[in-house]
Amino acid sequence: MLYGLALLACGFSHLAYLNLTAPLIPHRLHAPVFWAHFTGSAYLAAGAAILFNALVRLAATLLAVMMGLFLPLIWLPMVAPGHVSAFNWGETYATWVLTAAAWVVADSWL
Repeated sequence: MLYGLALLACGFSHLAYLNLTAPLIPHRLHAPVFWAHFTGSAYLAAGAAILFNALVRLAATLLAVMMGLFLPLIWLPMVAPGHVSAFNWGETYATWVLTAAAWVVADSWL
């Protein structure tokens, strides 16, 4: 249940802080505002599914795939060249941990 609440917070923050989220999306993906809205909505949908016990395994699996793609598409290209800040390292680590947690939820849900 706490994981579902955390996902709601992530979703709302993606939407509320759109001016901070959209610039993190690489230009090669095009339409950063769309992707920020999409990922924020995906977090909200997954959080609601977990809280209301509806399609939890599917929601957690899709969430794990989405967040797992954040690593090679967003965070690793920022960290690999060596131009890193504490924010970049923190987000890379948080993404890895949240992805692992989503896999655990997906794998353990009956």
